Amino acid sequence: MVEYGGGAFERMNVSVAQQLLLDEESAWGAARTLRTVATTRAARLPDNWDLTSREGLSAAMGELMPGAYSDRHLGRLVNRVPGGKQFQYECVPTGIEEVRPLLESIRFDECAGIFDPWCGTGGVARAFREAGHSVFGNDANPACVAHMHRDALQPGTYREAMKVYSYEAIVASPWFAVLDVALPLATRFAPVVAFHVPGHYVTDATAARTKYLAKLQEEGRLALLLGLPRGPMGRRCVWVCVFATREWRERMLKPVVGRNEVWLLK
Repeated sequence: MVEYGGGAFERMNVSVAQQLLLDEESAWGAARTLRTVATTRAARLPDNWDLTSREGLSAAMGELMPGAYSDRHLGRLVNRVPGGKQFQYECVPTGIEEVRPLLESIRFDECAGIFDPWCGTGGVARAFREAGHSVFGNDANPACVAHMHRDALQPGTYREAMKVYSYEAIVASPWFAVLDVALPLATRFAPVVAFHVPGHYVTDATAARTKYLAKLQEEGRLALLLGLPRGPMGRRCVWVCVFATREWRERMLKPVVGRNEVWLLK
């Protein structure tokens, strides 16, 4: 593990870290001021936590997205997580045309690997493979084609995936009902996270979510990709992109050229 000057963390191979430290003339190498650390924010998380009780969910949210939550909001989350009273697998397709603007906006070739913990029908992976990237997939639904079938709301799933596939980016279209857990959890395990979410997740955010996103923006870690084509269900979604540091964001983002309908906000 390495730690940046701003206090963010990243998993990195020793050889890569050594090369960055030696490359004094590289602005990117200079931006990645590194020191080895024994613990990280991710290390504080258990492999498994109980999200099917209000007490367990409240404790997880206090770690991931602190804030005041209404009983209604907590109750809806508790019911929709795996094992909840109203749980069911979500399977809303993500169109390749919705993913292509993301590929045109972020330099994923800078990342060692890409992990999709919510691969579903495989739209994200197909778009990435079309662009020459490999993707390691997970989905809790055993009916979906995936490398793993684990609960993506459990921290241990991300550790298990890292054991067999080294990744620096998490790209996914998670179950919309559980985004308030899924998004901040993913940011603990990769320096680049891009989630495909419904537009109202940003425009009609709860107070806790608004505070969370505003803090990311203040830290220079947030980017929003708007104006995407409508998906197979007729819904227009947004890519919420979170980076480990401001330097990661500036390095990874590239100008959106030739797509006037797409807006990249940061």
